[in-house]
Amino acid sequence: MKKNYLFKLLLLAPVASLLFLSFSSGYTSASITGSPGDGGSTCTQCHGGGNFNASATITSNIPAGGYALNTAYNVTVTITQSGSSKRGFQLTAENASNVKVGNFTAGTGSQVFNSGKTVTHTTAGNVQTSWTVTWTSPATDQGPVRFYAAVNCTNGNGGTNGDQVVVTESAPFSVLGVDDFFSKQFSIHPNPAEGEFVIDMPNAFSKVDVSIFDYLGRIVSNQTISSTNNTINVSLLNSGNYILYIATEEGVAKKQLVIK
Repeated sequence: MKKNYLFKLLLLAPVASLLFLSFSSGYTSASITGSPGDGGSTCTQCHGGGNFNASATITSNIPAGGYALNTAYNVTVTITQSGSSKRGFQLTAENASNVKVGNFTAGTGSQVFNSGKTVTHTTAGNVQTSWTVTWTSPATDQGPVRFYAAVNCTNGNGGTNGDQVVVTESAPFSVLGVDDFFSKQFSIHPNPAEGEFVIDMPNAFSKVDVSIFDYLGRIVSNQTISSTNNTINVSLLNSGNYILYIATEEGVAKKQLVIK
């Protein structure tokens, strides 16, 4: 009987090792970037116990003034550490409502999953200390966007002990600054609004995307309108002050909105 148990354990050991090592090719079963939208989950659910004096940063070529709509930018996750054998990461982008926005395209040593909303390393990439990927911003204004990443420095023992996980996040990026002259081409009435309001706009725009944000930066409404169908219902929104973004192919108009 003891020999039989020993035989089973010997058979299971390679399988367990394979499961542990498989994540060196990137964990794509769930998004665990440490972001609010991921519930704060990271690799610490499995990995820990090590100390490589690790830290991480997220950098990009997004201008300080903000991101343009439907535009590709480079985003880089960099790990500073000492002595780890292999390294990995997950990266995502979320707005103030904790909704994942934009889409990632993989770079050297990385791969995308979660319908392009999350990016992680590959087997070839787990020896890198930085990964650069492409993030294409959303086509409509989603408000401030922040990048979140969880990185894992491992000792390469094939298990989950002796590893160190750190998280990092970027500063928020707002949509590219709005041109005041362009904004004057649009008007809203009544303002203050009660139940609904109308957006008057040039006939040159066949349709525009309208996003309403509260003063905490959370998106509370998003819809597409046209010059002939330009009434927006806000009867379900609380009374207060809001920011209105009107996104077109030529630019973004910004308006203040008060709801009674």
